[in-house]
Amino acid sequence: MYDEESNDEACLLDLELAHERRELTTIKLAATKEQVAKYNNAKLVPHKLILGDQVLRQNFCPDPKHRKLASTWEGPYLIREVVGANTFNLCELAAQKFQVMERTEP
Repeated sequence: MYDEESNDEACLLDLELAHERRELTTIKLAATKEQVAKYNNAKLVPHKLILGDQVLRQNFCPDPKHRKLASTWEGPYLIREVVGANTFNLCELAAQKFQVMERTEP
């Protein structure tokens, strides 16, 4: 038989349990993301860029007409000078144009 008081109590209990389950799920998700990041970062091999290296430059503003299909990388470029920490003067291999590039860390 239907009892309004017991129904209200059951609904409140379900709400409290749902909140606890949501918090537990958030904690588990954060732990899983941390484990995946730790696993993937362990595979990274740090390397330094030196003069004469050929690099690609990320294109942050692709052509607006072909935004979806535009290439996200430009190059190859040649490192002509190391200006500072993670900053390089680049030149195109064919045209010898100079550009300053700051290396972005992932």
